[in-house]
Amino acid sequence: MLKRVVLPGLLGVGRELVWLVQVWVFRRAFFCLLLVFVLVACRPAERSTPLALPPTMRPTRTPAPTITPIPPPTRAPTWTVDLAVSATPELFFYRYTIEALRQRSYGGGKIELMRKTAETPLYNQYIFRYPSDGLMIYGYANLPRGDGPFSVIIMLHGAADPFTYDIFEQDTEFADLLAQGGYIVLHPNYRNFAPSDSGENLFLAGYAIDVLNLVALVKGEAGQTWSYLRTAKPGKIGLWAFSMGGAVAWRVLTVSPEVRAAFLYAPMSADDWENAKYFVNDPDAQATLAMPAFAFSATSPQYFYRYIAVPVDIHHGTADTVIPVEWSRRACEQLKSLGKIINCYFYEGQDHSFSGPLGQKLQSRMKNFFDTYLKFAPTPTPMNTP
Repeated sequence: MLKRVVLPGLLGVGRELVWLVQVWVFRRAFFCLLLVFVLVACRPAERSTPLALPPTMRPTRTPAPTITPIPPPTRAPTWTVDLAVSATPELFFYRYTIEALRQRSYGGGKIELMRKTAETPLYNQYIFRYPSDGLMIYGYANLPRGDGPFSVIIMLHGAADPFTYDIFEQDTEFADLLAQGGYIVLHPNYRNFAPSDSGENLFLAGYAIDVLNLVALVKGEAGQTWSYLRTAKPGKIGLWAFSMGGAVAWRVLTVSPEVRAAFLYAPMSADDWENAKYFVNDPDAQATLAMPAFAFSATSPQYFYRYIAVPVDIHHGTADTVIPVEWSRRACEQLKSLGKIINCYFYEGQDHSFSGPLGQKLQSRMKNFFDTYLKFAPTPTPMNTP
């Protein structure tokens, strides 16, 4: 009984040992095969010898050519936006060319009356201000009493010491006469004239930009109930200019189509070179003279009279000791040759500022001019002048 029980037990243990030995052998063999496979797969590939190119097929490097500087042009090249924003000194003046000024925009902000400075039976006088390319420009305004609508005349003053300049220093007699005649008068200082902010003024273009911004604001605010110019008549803007203001006016006339008539009294030249030489102690004028010679054919208004499409009156004394009368004679001849509406009056024996009977005649002609071409003239349809 005991033998039958023990024998099956020993046989079972033997079978178990045999099975374990077989499993161990199998696993060892499998692991060895796997190791061999990995070692073979990870062996780096044999490097092949690169194919040598024949000498005639090898690429060659061509030396870079020597760059020869291009000499500056003898005339102003066509203006582009890229040139205008260039930091190159030779191209810096392009932002002040007539074509560049014609392509840019103006305005932004609004006209503000700061305080009343005088009251008369026919008009009130104020100090006003407005923004111009980030600067604040001040001036005085004469606003007629009544509902209007009134035409607007922007008056451009002559040269003076900018540091001691007083807002009411110039042209008040003419401004009062125009306001009494039923015109809104705006007499701005330019940049650099106290209390206006200071700014760049190469070619006197900074002054013109200040006026062009004012023209745009007047156009946008005329007749608007929210504006101080609610009594202004839309589309009726005139220019009055004296001495240096004439140089500013020439640029405005060749740039803006919004001005309807211009009255110029002893004006400076429309040639930027002549004007810059005139202001011998002005730093902006000296910087202007340092510009390339060919710049002046692109910035001077006299080369762009073709853009003037409104009546112009020129009044100049033959004995002017400040501004050469020849500048006005030349402008008259050039405008007449182009078929422009131009009236030229030369006052025998008068100096820079008129007086006596001829001074009174000047004032009478001023009133007749603006009445004819601004106040009572039909509002023209905007047009592009070729």
